[in-house]
Amino acid sequence: MPKVGAKFMFISGEFVCAGANILFGFVNRMDSGMQFIMFSFAIRAVGAAGTAAAVTALMAIIANTFPNNVAQTIGILEVFSGMGYMIGPLIGGVLDQVGGYSLPFLVIGLAVMTIIVINVFLLPNDDKGKKTELGSFKTLWKIPAIWCTSVTAFAGALALGFLDPTLSNHLKDVNSSLNPTQVGAMFLLIGGMYAISSPFWGWLADKNNATRPMIVSGFFCACVSYLLIGPSPLLHLPTELWVICIGLGCLGLSIGCGLTPAYQDMLVSAKWYGLADDMTTYSIISGQFNSVFSIGTFIGPVLGGFLVDNLTFKWAATIFGGINMALCVLFLTFSLWEFRFFKGRRPAPNTPSQVVTVLDDERAPLLGANC
Repeated sequence: MPKVGAKFMFISGEFVCAGANILFGFVNRMDSGMQFIMFSFAIRAVGAAGTAAAVTALMAIIANTFPNNVAQTIGILEVFSGMGYMIGPLIGGVLDQVGGYSLPFLVIGLAVMTIIVINVFLLPNDDKGKKTELGSFKTLWKIPAIWCTSVTAFAGALALGFLDPTLSNHLKDVNSSLNPTQVGAMFLLIGGMYAISSPFWGWLADKNNATRPMIVSGFFCACVSYLLIGPSPLLHLPTELWVICIGLGCLGLSIGCGLTPAYQDMLVSAKWYGLADDMTTYSIISGQFNSVFSIGTFIGPVLGGFLVDNLTFKWAATIFGGINMALCVLFLTFSLWEFRFFKGRRPAPNTPSQVVTVLDDERAPLLGANC
């Protein structure tokens, strides 16, 4: 990204994504079943690569353009992301009924193409010509805080992905009279609460530099939420729809609290450990964050389906609650260790402070100057 520029990568990724959507609208015209499957996988893989490039560049652009309000800006971005997840299936269904299989993909592809033209003029130009060095993931991975925060991003995606293949059947088991619209509303409850609350969590993280307490609190509440969604046999609660609804709403709020400040926490940690405050650092951190989040998005549904098939939904939800509690304890323990024995108190974002470089200098003092 430092070589080509974040703006160019974002626009290029969006262009590839738009083209893949348009092409996918015509795969139904292939005769052979194997040919259909191969082209479907290939087109979706290319589209996923374009999306990954665009999202990675977007987060780097946010960090570069709004350095004092990174978490708040990401929170606002999550509002529109949540709206897309909520409205997308509805629009796709309507377009499919009106024009058949191809129309939804053609409309989305052309809409993205239109947005690309707007972004060419709207997005700020980055400083790609001033610094062309590529970022070093090896240097980034030497920072222990990056690994710890990466686990939180992975776990947040894991927690959300678990419900995709499992929640619908669980709701039908609880209340067989639920229709598809009511089941869909339960999914909207999670996404809606996540989207609505994300700007507040971002504002809170930027205002109070409270990324660590927010992450710990968010995943603790996510643990409680999963115990309610089951509901867990450990709680001896009635298996009622209202209990599950409370758990789903709380999960949306808690995951927003835990995930929204995670990217900013990685930025603060990287600069605190001596990495430069420039687009190169933003690029590799954005790539790291989106990589682990995508892995969690992939593993979550697979692991959730496996646990539900071999146990029950209640025990699967209990296990996911335990995963969130383990993450909460891990992150709290690491933060206390880092404060007490390693570098002292973390600085506020973009506040000049004496950086203790521990990556290459083993003689650096264990306690920073900001204790």
